[in-house]
Amino acid sequence: MKMKNKASLGLAILMALNFLPGQVNASQENEELSKKEVVSEQKEESPILESDEKMVNEDEGKKVFDEKVAKAKEDLKKYLDSLDEDAVDNPSIAYEGQTKEEIKKSIARAKELLADENIDQAKLEEMEKIPFKKIDGKKQGLFRDYTHKALVNFEVVGDRNNNNPHNNKNYVGLDQNKIRIKSTLKGLKKIGESNDKFIKLNYVTDTDYKAMKVDGVSSSTPKYKKQELPREDYTVKEVEGGYEIEITKLPADVKFIKPIVLVKLADGTYFENGDIVYAKAEKVPEKTEKVDKKDEEIKKPNDKKEEKSAGKKAEEGKKVEQKTKAAKKEVKANIKTSGKNVKTGVASSILAILGLGASSTALYASKKRK
Repeated sequence: MKMKNKASLGLAILMALNFLPGQVNASQENEELSKKEVVSEQKEESPILESDEKMVNEDEGKKVFDEKVAKAKEDLKKYLDSLDEDAVDNPSIAYEGQTKEEIKKSIARAKELLADENIDQAKLEEMEKIPFKKIDGKKQGLFRDYTHKALVNFEVVGDRNNNNPHNNKNYVGLDQNKIRIKSTLKGLKKIGESNDKFIKLNYVTDTDYKAMKVDGVSSSTPKYKKQELPREDYTVKEVEGGYEIEITKLPADVKFIKPIVLVKLADGTYFENGDIVYAKAEKVPEKTEKVDKKDEEIKKPNDKKEEKSAGKKAEEGKKVEQKTKAAKKEVKANIKTSGKNVKTGVASSILAILGLGASSTALYASKKRK
């Protein structure tokens, strides 16, 4: 019995040893296979997730772009609604080159963009540049650039005997607190009384004028610190050929007034023109006086030549006159000598003839002298 039990136990152990390695290997293979399947599934799922994310980003980008287009069209429509196309053809506005035609083309283009349903990035940027806007305090806009190439008919009338050394230009001075303007533009009012065509007055104090630091002389007017004169302190009256402005309250320490005329094209966009009018008389610079002296020096030699020529003619006239007198004396002497042997009638005739000849000679000399 003991032997049989021992044999059975050995057989069992041997069978167990042969069976276990197979089981272990099979289990490991199954585990590795499962891992591969998971990785494979993850790889298959990953492209789908990336595609979804891309679609989400595209949708979000399109939404942002559409909002920008809607905002640009809204701003453009508002600007075009404020635009006065008749102002472009106003005969009192003078344009530089082809600016007038360019404005009309740009108006037509703006209307096209507003009606366009297929706006891309380039068209969006084009639309955004048209209306007037302020960016970081700087005024911008396509039509505003055009107005810088045009001027309203406007001229301050008076003697330009006030010199500004900052640009070496001469300006008119106030005449009994009045400014007279020559202009073909009709219907101008004071600012606040009209939104389309009006005049406003800015002014610069003597303190701000002296504070301006200018490097060299420029042809343009420096950008002085300026203030607007309250509209209650002046009046604007339309007169024949232009306008008359009377200042009823002149600011203290004022250096000069700057009248500006404005004609509206659209919101924030105006055709303009302006000038400087000195409140106090300014001396003419020495340079101008020197030029005048040179002109006088040029004139003086010419005057001397004329005087010399006139003196020479007078001297020649005297000589002719002296010769005439001498000729008469000689004639009389000859007559006296010959009178002894010739009858009185004959002598008288000779004297008359000779006298006539001397008179003719004197008359000829006088005409020649003139």
